[in-house]
Amino acid sequence: MGLLLFLDTNVFLSFFHLSSDDLETLLQLTELVRRKHVTLLLPDQVIHEFHRNRDGKVAEALKLLEGSKLPEVYPRLCHDYAEYSELRSKLTEYEDLRRTLIGIVRAAAPARDFPADKTTNELFEVATVIEVTAELQWRADQRYRRGNPPGKQDRRESIGDAINWEALLSAGMSGDLYMVAEDSDWASPLDSSTFNSYLLAEWRGQRGGDVHFYQRLKAFLDGHFPDIKLVSEKDALIEELAVTSDFKHTHRVIAQLSNAGSFTAPQLNAIVSATVTNNQIYQILDDPDVKDFLVRNLFGREDQIDSELWKRFAGVIDRYAQDGELRVLLAFAKTQVGSG
Repeated sequence: MGLLLFLDTNVFLSFFHLSSDDLETLLQLTELVRRKHVTLLLPDQVIHEFHRNRDGKVAEALKLLEGSKLPEVYPRLCHDYAEYSELRSKLTEYEDLRRTLIGIVRAAAPARDFPADKTTNELFEVATVIEVTAELQWRADQRYRRGNPPGKQDRRESIGDAINWEALLSAGMSGDLYMVAEDSDWASPLDSSTFNSYLLAEWRGQRGGDVHFYQRLKAFLDGHFPDIKLVSEKDALIEELAVTSDFKHTHRVIAQLSNAGSFTAPQLNAIVSATVTNNQIYQILDDPDVKDFLVRNLFGREDQIDSELWKRFAGVIDRYAQDGELRVLLAFAKTQVGSG
């Protein structure tokens, strides 16, 4: 039977943020499932959720591409130089290529033939699919109505998690379960990095094993299949940060980035760019997790961040941050930049 593995829908959707090299690497996981070294449990609820939300991920990528315009206005004093004419020529070329690329992506999207689609479909094909019957749906509905995890009582969409959990319990497979789920609805309210104790007790009572909980696929692979290396996942998280669509999503990605280690200069610039362009970040600058992440990673490394981008970041703090610590650090950073 092999190691029991469950990947939440958001894990499959995160494939759209991975590089082609990483997606190719993930085919090794497909082979492990095919050879029965891993049993990938796949409630058909996950399949439906993936296909229902897949276009939204493509739309997020297009949003980034559509917003990646170069500045078009330059000081008048530059206009008489040959380099300015060359720059304008390159700018036109860039814009033409960007619009062409947007058109290509839009045309390709309906075919569902991106590398992320292919990798997901291959995993779906070798997985052990669990049919969600009417009885399973009824049990999930009762779980939701009683306020039992996973999910939250005030969020009807949480019933999808309840369906997946009832499906896992009904699969008839015992022993330890390895779960990768980015959604905090599976986590303990005491510690978001640990599994919900109520659900753990259920699994132990009915399936006689423990649940090993991971919030990122890379953490699971590093611990059990270190030869399968995802090298671009940190960049994928930063890309996801740039397009978070609500505050909950932002908090979740910030939590994952906070555990991702140090960042290179290009990654720092991408984080700042995300912060100044995504209102789902800059509107919650004072939230402790967002503030702590920015303070730990940006302040003291101002010299590695593009000066114009840093000015925009400073402007966002001036406008949206009420927290005294952010303002004091920003003022100190200005003196350091000025003295340098």
